[in-house]
Amino acid sequence: DAGPSIDALVERSHLFLPVPLAASAVRRFLVETLEAWGAGELVHDAALVAAELANNSVLHAASPFRVTLRRGGTSVLIAVHDARTTLPDGGPGPARSPGGGWCL
Repeated sequence: DAGPSIDALVERSHLFLPVPLAASAVRRFLVETLEAWGAGELVHDAALVAAELANNSVLHAASPFRVTLRRGGTSVLIAVHDARTTLPDGGPGPARSPGGGWCL
């Protein structure tokens, strides 16, 4: 048994390696999932967010990272968890490299 189809799931996650093509793989995972969930209208914006979070994991954590998508009503949660055990130093500022964080 292959398990439930993607469209029947409320949550889907996948583990990615910290390689340069990770953001592309994350976008494919996201597009496949959102289209199966009938949420194709969210693909463009969600793909931008997920790719940025994936790039941050590759650049700053340099560890495998998990992307989790969870749907509920009219929203989709995008979560990215890496294996880094320490917090980055400081906050965003002119002396920091890109990727200092988003303030949403």
